[in-house]
Parts: sequence; structure tokens; C-alpha cells
Amino acid sequence: MTATLVEDPSQIIWENISLTWWERYVRRWILTGISIAIICGCTVPVAFTGLLSQLSYTATVFPWLSWVASLPPWFLSALQGALPPAILAATMITAPLILQKLVLAQGRTSRANAELALQDYYFWFLFLQVFLVISVSSSVATVLSSLKYNVRSFAGLLALNLPKAANYFLSYVVLQSFSVSAGTLLQVGRLAHFIAGPLLGNTARDVWERLKKPQVQWGMFFPVYTNLAVITIIYSVVTPLVLVVSVAAFVSFWAVQRYNVLHVAAFNTDTGGLAYINSLFHLFLGLYFLEGYLVGLFFIVRDEEGKPACVGQGIMMVASIASTAIYHVLLKRAYEPLINTVPVMLSSGTIGNVPKNEDTAPKTWFDGFRQDVERLYRAMYKFIEEDVSPLKSYE
Repeated sequence: MTATLVEDPSQIIWENISLTWWERYVRRWILTGISIAIICGCTVPVAFTGLLSQLSYTATVFPWLSWVASLPPWFLSALQGALPPAILAATMITAPLILQKLVLAQGRTSRANAELALQDYYFWFLFLQVFLVISVSSSVATVLSSLKYNVRSFAGLLALNLPKAANYFLSYVVLQSFSVSAGTLLQVGRLAHFIAGPLLGNTARDVWERLKKPQVQWGMFFPVYTNLAVITIIYSVVTPLVLVVSVAAFVSFWAVQRYNVLHVAAFNTDTGGLAYINSLFHLFLGLYFLEGYLVGLFFIVRDEEGKPACVGQGIMMVASIASTAIYHVLLKRAYEPLINTVPVMLSSGTIGNVPKNEDTAPKTWFDGFRQDVERLYRAMYKFIEEDVSPLKSYE
């Protein structure tokens, strides 16, 4: 048996159909390299905004920036307050649009696959720029100034200064909670188009354009919330208050998006639920960074005599990273065949009802784990069938 892709004609990128296999590979390799370069290259303007927000302090650290003190106070306040958010906003708007064009030009024939690829690129872009670069650049000036006097304290300074970025991410989660929820409820762009629309045209087509539902792109929808969840996981131990703030933020997201996606917004691309599964696997990145961060903190701690005080805890966290990686691999091996292709036996009731006798008993522990996954998948399938059965009467 072979897996066959049955695609809706509207979900096919027709301009890529005529490409040969080697043209697709060449395009994908080249454009993937360009996308990675863009994702990594955007760290320069984002890091620059972090340094620019502390321009006054940076000028006291480095003598060649002493001319900053001669600037007018109002101009210096504008440089530190207004310019960094403007540069950051311009970077966050333009980079995803460029990534979207590059994904469509890679030669993919399915719009769903293009959305999933865009989801991966955009998530890495947000994680690298919003979390990693901001965490380092917000304290890099303090670290460099102290490093100039005591090189041995570099690791300790990182352990002391990086948690200070938690205050930034607390405010970031709160800001996202209010801005995303308010923007989704108000629909600013659609409201402005509806008010100013009669000035641009009153034909039937113009009215239809004003009243049609806004389109949702899953490749740019999920990474925003996945990145917030990853940040919450990373700072959940260092700053437990982020858990309370994030729970409140996600409750507001749930209240706003619960009916918005179904009744207000529309979407042209259907990923079949793969975007949600992709987001769940992205959450493992937060676990890896949390455990690695705790490893660094435990090995940095010293007692009164200057000796390591938490070596045992650090070794336990190293073992935790290995256990998480093993579970990640096993989970993907068990679920991946059931994610991309639905088995024919699923609808016939074979999967999940395997009799436990000597012939079907699992030979290895992984076979047992695989059978448990199949039983869970079967139970979920029955639940979905019962949930959507009332809708069949309307067909």
C-alpha cells in the first residue's frame, strides 16, 4: 500500500506543478538557506534595539560613546524610548512577509505544506528574536562592563543578569494579552475598511470586499501563541509569577478566539490539524531550554569556600535533558505514522481492539507503547465521530 495525497484543487500551488524534482530540491535548499540567513540576520537590528534602549548606561561604560552625554535630553529620550520599538516593529512586520514569499517559491505543491513550513520558520524567528536575543541584549551592557574588570565572573554575571529579563517578558505577556485580545475583538483593519469603504467605491463587488471575513493564516497564527507558551515554560522555575500571568493571558486568548475562528474569521488553507500538532512539538524547545538553563545555574552556584555547591542537582538536570530527548524521539516515532496518514483499519475498528493473547502480545516495550498510542488514537477517533455526528443531519 502507498500513501496517496488527495488534494482540493484550490489547495494546490499550480505554478509549482511543472517543476522537476531537481528544480524543487535546488529551490528548497537555496531558499531554505536564505530563510535561515534572514532569521539569523534579524538578530542585528533586534539586538541593536536592546542596546539602544540602554544608550545612557552604555555611554558610561565605553569611553568612545561619551559624546552621547552632550545630546539634548529630549532627543536622547526619543532615541531610547521611541526608536527601539519602531525598529523592532518594522523588523517583526517585514521579516514574516519575506519568509512567506520564500516558502511559496520553494517549489511546494500544497498550500498546507507551505503553511506548515512557514509555521516552522516563523516560530524559530519569534523564538530567536523575541526571547533569545532580547534576553541577552538587555543585559549585555552590564555583563560587558563587569567583564572588563573580572573575567572569571562572566558565568556568574550571566546567571545573575539573565533572570532580570523575566520582568521584560512578564510585561510582554501582559501586553500581548491585551493587544491581541483587543485587536481581535475590535478588528481594527476591517472596521477602518468598513468605515472608509464607501469613499472608495459603492459597487456590489466593493461591498462584498468590505463585508467578507478576514483570512487567517495558520502559519502565522500558531507561532505567536506557541512562543508565549515556550517563554512561560522557560521562566516557570526562575520566575513562577509568569505562570499566573500566562494563565490569565491564555484564558483571555481562549475567550476571544473561541468563536472568532469559527464565526468571524475564514481560512483558505486547511492543514488538517497538523499545525496544532506541530505547535505541540515546538513546546519541547521550552523544556530543553528550561533544563539547560537550570543546569547552568546549578553548576555556577558556589559555597563560602568557592567550591561547587549543587553538582548533584546539575547532574540530575543533565539526566532530565537526556530523558526528555528520549521521550521526544519515542513520541514522534509512535505518533508520526498516525499523523500524516490515517490507517484504513482505523475506520474498521481493528486498531485499538487488539486481543491480548500470545500471538499479539508486544515483543518489546516499544511495541507495547505503540499499541497504547493506537488505542488512544482509536478512542480519540470515536470521540470525534460522536462529537460531529449531530452535524451530519445538516448535510
